[in-house]
Amino acid sequence: MQLFDIRFSYMEITTVSLKSLLPYDRNAKLHPKAQVDQIAESIRRFGFNNPVLVDGDHTIIAGHGRVMAARHLGLDEIPVVVLSHLSDDEKRAYMLADNRIAEAGGWDSDLLSMELSDLKAIGMDLKVTGFTDHDWQGLLPEKLPSGERSDDHVPPLPAPGKTVSQPGDLWLMDGNRLLCGDSTKADDMTRLMNGQMADMVWTDPPYNVNYHGGTEGHLAIANDDMPEGEFLDFLLQVFRQVHTCSAAGCPLYVAYSDAESIPFRTALIQSGWKLSQTLVWAKHHFKLSRQDYQWQHEPVIYGWKEGAGHPWYGDRKQTSIMDANLVLDDMSHDELLKLAKAWQQVIATTVIRAKKPVASTDHPTMKPVALVLSMMMNSSRQGDLVLDPCGGSGTTLIAAQKTHRRSCLMEIDPVYCDVIVRRWQEFTGGQALHESTGKPFILQKEVA
Repeated sequence: MQLFDIRFSYMEITTVSLKSLLPYDRNAKLHPKAQVDQIAESIRRFGFNNPVLVDGDHTIIAGHGRVMAARHLGLDEIPVVVLSHLSDDEKRAYMLADNRIAEAGGWDSDLLSMELSDLKAIGMDLKVTGFTDHDWQGLLPEKLPSGERSDDHVPPLPAPGKTVSQPGDLWLMDGNRLLCGDSTKADDMTRLMNGQMADMVWTDPPYNVNYHGGTEGHLAIANDDMPEGEFLDFLLQVFRQVHTCSAAGCPLYVAYSDAESIPFRTALIQSGWKLSQTLVWAKHHFKLSRQDYQWQHEPVIYGWKEGAGHPWYGDRKQTSIMDANLVLDDMSHDELLKLAKAWQQVIATTVIRAKKPVASTDHPTMKPVALVLSMMMNSSRQGDLVLDPCGGSGTTLIAAQKTHRRSCLMEIDPVYCDVIVRRWQEFTGGQALHESTGKPFILQKEVA
């Protein structure tokens, strides 16, 4: 095949009558009216800066849309470049290549957002760029919902044997689903997902440290005290089921304990997940122990399911340190002062910050909503489905509710199923319904 002189000596822009141009009768590229209007507006605003490409007979090779826009504007003449060096077959191939190759390129979302925002700031109508205000708004980072005192409120635990939820119960809460079941079992996971695939996973599985914390009655977490081999097998089963129920590219966040780092990472890798980074939740307090360095952080594994590009909707200023409690705009003057003083203290912890410890009376390892919420906004969009196979106290559900996501939670313990449902009902004012019977979730004492 002949290679043409890169000096482009054959190119010359001339002006011809619009009436002399002939459309190619097998032009496969569509030009709907909305697009022609956009091209016309661009020509009106910026000028006819992109000449139409034609052959020696003035048959259009590239620029059918521009010709249609010129007619719409009532122009008599337009600039063209005559491509006399192409054979008939080459002209046909180039017509396709000119359109198809342009479609293959994507956009750098961060840079595009910056450009559109700058143009918007000076008052330019974004329509002349081919983008709309809706396009621009979709590129902007989702605004972090303000923190509320009620976000992390968890209802009291039900008395033993007094739970509304029973194994096998599936509760519907608007776009959210909660199954009192076992996330190691394929049948339970299939029922929970109801034919859907997860767009994101956030979960806080048992750490296998037999931790009770400051819960009422020292309530333990199910599957939190197993022999090493059994715990690895448990994690493998959970993460394999989650992998099966997740879309390609699905981001994954797993809170875990450094003491059990090996089984967590082994199970994730063997079940097919790509591990990318370890995030660090920096707490504002530590719980006194016999360790030389007091634990003031918890790690979170971040990765995704391979097979497609993983989504990222955050900016590039995110770091691996997640300070979930640090929402300065929501803090009072006294809280800010206490925080500043706490940072001035020098204490031998895993993170050099300190604050008096706060123990959960409802769940021994409960995570703050702000922690989950920030990761959720970085890795999912409104309307996406977030899966949590170890529902715990329902923090993932509340974070999804606040950010307009949907969620599917599995929780094996009927006690915590009741806690999750009550927490959602109190947070939203909504009413959970039993999937099979359609009956509402009502505490026994409320029936009398």
